[in-house]
Amino acid sequence: MNDFTFAAAATACRDILEALTDAGVEPSIEYLAGGCAAIAIELSNGSAILISDNDARLPLTDGPRAPWLALCYPAWDGYPGEDEPATVYPLGDRPTDGDDTAAMLAEVIAYISTLAHFTAQWGRLRRHRLISPPGRSRQRRISAQQESRTPIMNSFDSLTVRALASAEQRRDDTAEPATWRDPHWAERAEASATALAQVLGVARDHVAVTADRTRAYGAWPWPALTVNGSTHEFTAAFNDPKQLMILAPCPDCRQQVPQIRLRHLADLGDVIGGFRPDEPVHEFRADPGHRPDCPHATTESD
Repeated sequence: MNDFTFAAAATACRDILEALTDAGVEPSIEYLAGGCAAIAIELSNGSAILISDNDARLPLTDGPRAPWLALCYPAWDGYPGEDEPATVYPLGDRPTDGDDTAAMLAEVIAYISTLAHFTAQWGRLRRHRLISPPGRSRQRRISAQQESRTPIMNSFDSLTVRALASAEQRRDDTAEPATWRDPHWAERAEASATALAQVLGVARDHVAVTADRTRAYGAWPWPALTVNGSTHEFTAAFNDPKQLMILAPCPDCRQQVPQIRLRHLADLGDVIGGFRPDEPVHEFRADPGHRPDCPHATTESD
C-alpha cells in the first residue's frame, strides 16, 4: 500500500464515515503495520471495531473493491491486541456479492447500539457479580461451589448482550396488564418481531420490541416495533403477527398512528415515497395515538 494516503481513503470512504458519525460514533482512519488500513471506531468499553475490506485495506478510489470486513477487537490501544477479534460483519454464510456497504453499516451500527445498552446496564450487573469486564484477562478467585452457580464471562458476544437485555426487560415489566411476564403475550410479540424482520429483510436481532401501552386493548397491549438504525415505527394490531402495520403521521394531528398494512417491503417504500392509499387501515380511526382534538380521535360517541 505504498500509494496509501489519508486524504484518498477519507474521500473514498466519505459516505461510510458520515453514516457512522450520524450514528453517534467518532470513526477515524488508521494506517496499521504491515501495509494495512482500516476505519477504527473506539468504543466506551476499551474495545474497537475495525472496518476494512477482506484484504485489510481501504479503498482509495470509487472503483470496484473487495467485500467489507468488520472485526471487534476486545482490547484497543491504538493497535489490535493479542486477543482474537469477534466478527461483526459478515455474519454466517451471507453472500457479499456487489456493493455490501449498506449491509455492513447496518450490522456495525446494530452492534454498537446493542453494546451501548449493555454498557448502560454495566454497573448493576457488576454489583450482582453476573459478569466480569469484557476485554480483560483478569481472573477472579471463586470457590468451586460459586463457580457452579455463578456465570462468569470475560468476553461477550451479541447473543450474550441480547440475552441480558431481554432478562432486564422482563424484570422491569411490573405494570399491568402484564406483557413480558405473560408467556403468551411474549410469544406473540416475538412472532410479530420475526414477521417484521422477514418482510423487511433484516436480521431478527435488529428488531426491538417493547409494549405499546398507548394501544392496550383490555389486557392485551400491542407491541411497538422498531429497527436498529432506522426511524420508522411499526406495530402488530392486537399483537397479531399477521397484522403488521406501519405507523405514520396523521394528516390532521401529525401523531404517529397506524395507517398502512405491511405485507411487503414495497409497502414501506410507498410510505417513504409519499404514496398513501385512499383509505387508511380500519385501526387508523379512533386510534389512541391521535391528539384528543383530532377529528379521527376517540370520542364519547365512539
